[in-house]
Amino acid sequence: MTLTIFFPHPCEHVTSNDRRPWRSLLAPKREWRDAAHWHAKAQSVGLAKPFDNVNVQITYTGIMVRDAHNLSVTSKWIVDGIVAAGVLVDDSDDHITLLPTRVVRHRWPIHRRTVTVTIEDR
Repeated sequence: MTLTIFFPHPCEHVTSNDRRPWRSLLAPKREWRDAAHWHAKAQSVGLAKPFDNVNVQITYTGIMVRDAHNLSVTSKWIVDGIVAAGVLVDDSDDHITLLPTRVVRHRWPIHRRTVTVTIEDR
């Protein structure tokens, strides 16, 4: 079974190169986690039980980042939101495999930036 969760960027993404103080990252963390939580909850209506052993692929569209692995901070917050929504059992390595992050670059306006999370059974 496959579930695809699609939502717009709630705010600017945070990369692992971000050198701001940790307190200034609390607001973006909350926005990313809440957006993933509510979109996962809305788009998984009718899901009989939470996914257990899955592969998770996160695709960012419309951003200009050179290295996809720098988005690991934001990806972690997205997975946390999906776990909080009850779509995933847990975010430990026993339950999910986070596949390499994909970045699809487009020259869209800022409001067209999206995140797609694909969850598939292993």
